[in-house]
Amino acid sequence: MQQKENVVFRQIREQALAANQVRTLDTATKKGVAVKTMILLLTVFVSGILHFSLVSLIASGYPRLKAQLLYSSIGVASTLGFVSMMVSIFAGEMNQKPFAIMYAVSEGILISGVFGLISVLNGAYSAIILILATAVVGTLAVFLIMHFLYYQGILKVNNKFRMAVLVSSIVIIAFLMINMLVSIMGGPNFLDKHIAQLAISGVLLVLGSAFLAIDFDNAEQIMQFDISKKYEWSLAFAFLTTLILIFEQIARILILTMLEKE
Repeated sequence: MQQKENVVFRQIREQALAANQVRTLDTATKKGVAVKTMILLLTVFVSGILHFSLVSLIASGYPRLKAQLLYSSIGVASTLGFVSMMVSIFAGEMNQKPFAIMYAVSEGILISGVFGLISVLNGAYSAIILILATAVVGTLAVFLIMHFLYYQGILKVNNKFRMAVLVSSIVIIAFLMINMLVSIMGGPNFLDKHIAQLAISGVLLVLGSAFLAIDFDNAEQIMQFDISKKYEWSLAFAFLTTLILIFEQIARILILTMLEKE
């Protein structure tokens, strides 16, 4: 779970204040952030399609080779995504565009790799396509709902709300890490049941939705500083990580439901 609270947003705010930027015509806008977020989402989609198509072409007729290539690409993409995220956090005032695009490409490869591998192992290609499409629609629905709740003033993002989300995130991360360590050492795995995995994904989905509301609020606050237009990429990057988290949890819930039925 990649909770960036909102290191990216806080970093932007601190840099804007430190630079004491004055109002100019070339400042970040909501439209600019929206366009760049769409570019990153499109990058995820295109890179995923190209990756799976290339692997399918190379390993045509050889399912075992295809699975091995997908396994390898998942590892590479995971590393690339982690590195791009870490570098962006410590990049200071550097333009976040290359790191955001690198992360989007890695996520596209990772998502197509994971779902491609599931389809190879289970032979459920059509079901996986349906799950992906449903997850996309579900992510859009969550975005629109949270946008409505926040901008209509129904959901108040105050310090108490932020603290509740932060504490909940820490608790979940701690539980996942402890469970992983215990299972590695031969102890019981508390997430070996579908119902437990569904519960965790449900909690992460709720937290992702809450972080989306916080993202809206952070963006509104940051816009008040009239920051440079280059920071639109930083804001778009932050929104992308939250949207991907939401997408992954919806897709995971759908996959677990499908496996449970089988």
